[in-house]
Amino acid sequence: MDAAFTEEQHAIRRTLRELLHKRSGPDEVKAAVRTPPGYDEQLWHQLAARLGLPGLALPTAYGGVGCGPTELALVCEETGRVVLPSPLIATAALAAPLILALGSERQRSTLLPALAAGELTATLVVPDGRLATALALTGPNDGDWAGGGRAGGIQARQPAPDGGGPATGRWRLYGEAGQVLNGHTAQLLVVAAHTGGFARSRTRLFLVRADGGGPAGPPGLLRVRQTAMDETRPQARIELRDVPAELLGRRTATRRRSPRRWPRPGRRPRRHWPPRRSGWPTRRWPAPSATSGSANSSAGPSGPSRRCSTGSPTCT
Repeated sequence: MDAAFTEEQHAIRRTLRELLHKRSGPDEVKAAVRTPPGYDEQLWHQLAARLGLPGLALPTAYGGVGCGPTELALVCEETGRVVLPSPLIATAALAAPLILALGSERQRSTLLPALAAGELTATLVVPDGRLATALALTGPNDGDWAGGGRAGGIQARQPAPDGGGPATGRWRLYGEAGQVLNGHTAQLLVVAAHTGGFARSRTRLFLVRADGGGPAGPPGLLRVRQTAMDETRPQARIELRDVPAELLGRRTATRRRSPRRWPRPGRRPRRHWPPRRSGWPTRRWPAPSATSGSANSSAGPSGPSRRCSTGSPTCT
């Protein structure tokens, strides 16, 4: 196994290092973190246009470069070398791989080209600070990383249409999450939420367009930037109050139980006797007499039928 970098990987590293040396010095970093988005938007679009950093690990069919996780790790290493504030990790390392792996074809063709071009930024929203658990960095990922129980975390439900009836395909999200990386500026939120109530709860991923519904986002969405120890990695608290969302991936149809079939009127229902178990004693009736007629040759619970001297069968 050859662990050395290829010429293409060396070229990506060298080109990015030269560009960041000119545009991301100490003074530029300090000025970028004090802006409302927390990073230099012009430099971000330049990195997306010249090097294709947001779509480096995305397939070319969706507007990406077509490289793999090794090239993405090299890029993250170089941006961390100069402490570059950017939505690279939140967009290219957290949100985009989930959309590529779990999204439907319509979601991929709509969202991934915009993410690869740098026109759209995204992030992963995991409540209760369980991002490390979701990424399996601090232990096994058992799927319980969207909050706890019936209350707490983020809950998702399908509202029933007016007048009752079954739930529709629309989803609504309730809850809050803190320490969301680039959560105050991300235009697309990939939210982990509980579905199915308390007894049948499971974690599913939803898409929330934070740039829809005006400059403040959709109604019910509140995003507040938090104070972080590392200013180059801005974090935010996100509150969801009846926010419309879309399920990530194809919607699976719910299996319906077949209705119970009742017997028709005038017909007796079938009796399903239990199968004979091994070891149960079986009762054998004695064989009929050879001289008995065919009409009375069957054996009953009282033994073979007998005839009187008159020829009529006995009743006792």
